[in-house]
Amino acid sequence: MGNRKEDRSLAKIYREAIFAIPRHMSIKTDTYCFGAEAFRAWARDIENGKFDGMKVEEFDTWSYYTNYLCVLATNGTASHEFLRRAMKFNPDMVFLEEVMRLYKKTADIWHNQNGEDLEAIGGGFNITLETLQNKEKRARIAAKIRECGDITDQILQVLNEGLQTLKE
Repeated sequence: MGNRKEDRSLAKIYREAIFAIPRHMSIKTDTYCFGAEAFRAWARDIENGKFDGMKVEEFDTWSYYTNYLCVLATNGTASHEFLRRAMKFNPDMVFLEEVMRLYKKTADIWHNQNGEDLEAIGGGFNITLETLQNKEKRARIAAKIRECGDITDQILQVLNEGLQTLKE
């Protein structure tokens, strides 16, 4: 453990965390990606028939689908408290209000679009291999996931623009 190496305020810690988000949302390698590209890769896998030849006993729901949905649901619903605290300690980060509004839209795509959300169309936490093997159903699911990618692009844009104004 040792002695404290530096004394940083909560405001600075939150500020540094917010400034790091765009970098993390833009990671893309040959084997993984984050941010909007992750949603698009997930949608491509679904739409391009990744599951077509798979047998039920080979389908690990968590590994192939629900872990991604869990991230989507968590980001859309649980990020708000962190962002509110960041704004409390850094009142100049008013652009985080728009980031929260956009994350709420992704949460709605998951579970609050009057029967047109992922849960309602069969692409929620109770996804089945049969659904992913059905071209019509998986096309609707992939389209919803792509919407999340588009919103994530908007989140990144708002963050970049807001952070740029703080640097000036």
